[in-house]
Amino acid sequence: RTGRDRLITIVEATLLAVVAVLAAWSGFAAAKWGTESSLELAQATAARTQANRAAYQAADLRNFDSLTFNAWFSAYIAGNKDAMRVAEYRFRPDFLGAFNAWLQTHPFTNPNAPKGPTYMPQYRQPELALSRRLDASADHHYALGEEAGSNSDGYVRTTVYLATVLFLVGISGHFLVRAARIGL
Repeated sequence: RTGRDRLITIVEATLLAVVAVLAAWSGFAAAKWGTESSLELAQATAARTQANRAAYQAADLRNFDSLTFNAWFSAYIAGNKDAMRVAEYRFRPDFLGAFNAWLQTHPFTNPNAPKGPTYMPQYRQPELALSRRLDASADHHYALGEEAGSNSDGYVRTTVYLATVLFLVGISGHFLVRAARIGL
């Protein structure tokens, strides 16, 4: 072999070594980003589940507040003060503040009074606020998971390109025609 052929062989060997290392690193990066994507999507699912649980709890508590208020209102209409006291005793603390504020609007004589305690600004449901925060967290983790998955796909694509280069450089040494070797 001539000096030029040896030089081509050295370049091929160097290229094979560099591309092999790059392909291995790219494969590792693809797996790493794939794992990151899976973890973020799992966190998104967990946050979404917790958000739904908090929303259901808020709905249950609102139903409970409505039921106890209906019991109080029925007792009020019937003029049964003992039953009204029992119903008020069953009010949740979060509801009681809104109920008292509603009574101060004179709802039975004021046509502009809110329809009930749940329409008052004092009526708050921390579970609903928690649900919204968890939903936002789920959206955030989902976006991160999508981004990580896209990064993983990019590294897989790069690994395929590098494997193609490895193949072409690997077979180039079997060609005796120098132009073919250089071309590959």
